[in-house]
Amino acid sequence: MTEEKSNQHKWYGEAGIDTSYERSLINYSPKLKFPEKTGSFDLSPEVVIQILRSEDFMVSKTILGYKDLINKIEEYMNIIKRRNNRSHFQSYLDVLKERSIEEVFKKEEEVSGYQGIPDYEIYTILYLMKESLEDQVDFIDERYRVQFTGRSEDQEIVEDEIKSINEWIAIEYDLMEAYEEVSHADEKIEEISVRIEELERKRREIDNLHTSLADISYVHKNRIVAFTEILEDMEVLVLNKERVAGEGVRRLLDSLALTESLTDIKLHLIMSFKDYRVKHESLKQQYLMVDSQKEKYISEKQYFYQNIVVDVNDKTKNWLYDQEEGSSQSLDIFASILVNSVSDTKKDYEVILSELLNYYQTESAFYGEQILLILKKQEIRQFIEIIDDLEEAGVVTEEWIDKYLIDRGYEEIST
Repeated sequence: MTEEKSNQHKWYGEAGIDTSYERSLINYSPKLKFPEKTGSFDLSPEVVIQILRSEDFMVSKTILGYKDLINKIEEYMNIIKRRNNRSHFQSYLDVLKERSIEEVFKKEEEVSGYQGIPDYEIYTILYLMKESLEDQVDFIDERYRVQFTGRSEDQEIVEDEIKSINEWIAIEYDLMEAYEEVSHADEKIEEISVRIEELERKRREIDNLHTSLADISYVHKNRIVAFTEILEDMEVLVLNKERVAGEGVRRLLDSLALTESLTDIKLHLIMSFKDYRVKHESLKQQYLMVDSQKEKYISEKQYFYQNIVVDVNDKTKNWLYDQEEGSSQSLDIFASILVNSVSDTKKDYEVILSELLNYYQTESAFYGEQILLILKKQEIRQFIEIIDDLEEAGVVTEEWIDKYLIDRGYEEIST
């Protein structure tokens, strides 16, 4: 390996995404498909993977994905508001907006007993999710979107990010052709070499930019997927609570109508509800884990290091690349400090990405566990309500069951 190649390897590293961060954390496995060919040569698989990754994980897609989630959350929040249009719910909203978590818990507890409703507990989760998503949309727009476009409309952002990635592809092809040209050139070698140097600089800049944007977009894409699943699990609680009782409600009514131990059965249901409630109240104490200030701190730190990796490190590498190794002991010592610093900041950048990903995974797991407990409590509420209605009816006939299934909304799930 020549001295020039050795220095280039030391300062720029291997091509592609073969880093410990992406192997252990992202583990990205794309379906390989080459971009549209714009030159005479095929791009290497490593470059194609890098480009495809940047197309899959785009900042514009992150912004749009977050906006879709916010719209869905607002839809659910409005449904809950409309069916709880009373003073108690308004007092709950007041303490929620003040982030008085202990007071929020008290308000939830007042309405979430075994004869109560899940709405307040669901609304709290929706409110905190929406607040965080809105903050991140603003943050991503103000910090990352501006790195590739000055336009702000949704479709314009997508178009400009794709355009920037296409410019990267064009540079890769131009660079390959320039290397091919210089290898066969008998004259104008210096002119072509200058062009190669300029293309290499442009390639590194745009590669670093879109690789880093893909890094942060990957983290947020994982969060979008997790939040989407949470909303899907929440849907039945918001739109049709009766469905948590499952299918075959008619068969359940027929069976319960024949038993003489409804009171005993109800007691067991109440005991089970209390167990789930204790678990949920204990889990709620972990709300401190969902700390908006911590999220903002990690995000700001990640943005700081992204700037270093994209801009500062590359300029430092360019200066190092131009230096002749071994020409001066002082210069070698100085260069070695810079090389180590460049390496350390890249590691710090990867650690912070991992930290943000872990924060969002913890956040999603916390909300997901809550929804499962709220679902279990609502299942029990539905069955307790059925038993209460049977006890109140006294004599249960087929006609009573038919009317009950329709009145309570069980008709479609009673088969």
